Amino acid sequence: MWWCSPVNAGTRRRPIRSAALAGSLLLAAVTGCGFQPLYGTKTTRDRAVIELSSVAIDPIPDRIGQLVRNDLIDRIHTKGRDYQPRYRLKVDLTTANEGLAVRSDDVVTRRNMTLSATYSIYNSKTGAVLFEGHTFSVASYNVGNSEFANLSAQRDARVRTAREVSEEIKNQVVYFVRTNGMK
Repeated sequence: MWWCSPVNAGTRRRPIRSAALAGSLLLAAVTGCGFQPLYGTKTTRDRAVIELSSVAIDPIPDRIGQLVRNDLIDRIHTKGRDYQPRYRLKVDLTTANEGLAVRSDDVVTRRNMTLSATYSIYNSKTGAVLFEGHTFSVASYNVGNSEFANLSAQRDARVRTAREVSEEIKNQVVYFVRTNGMK
């Protein structure tokens, strides 16, 4: 029958209906416990996207700032941006690059790159701070004898930390918009 699938060649067949029923019961239980997706229903999701488009992202200095800003633009302005934004997002970055593993002859063989971000959401008209936060990311990379390999590993660590920081900032901006902006 079409609703049965073989479990094993000499054993009885299990109906797929029981799996579908269990999935339906789980879905009903999750919706009954107050679970609500971050973006909510379709109309709430559309309003959240509109609110996110009204967040202007200020330029961030240095190459790593450019990486974070570009990633934030891709994550926040999924449907384009508003040309008269209601909010401004300002991000300040600090980086640290420290030796993690040192050989007995004092040569560093592994490094940690730490990217810290302090961010604020401002009202575009009044300049009042509406939301502030801090996040950081750490990426480790090996240091070898090849200068090219070292630069490549450091660049990769920079990209990884920038992505992680921008993802966390985006999550907090969505939270801000969801709790404050959509009233």
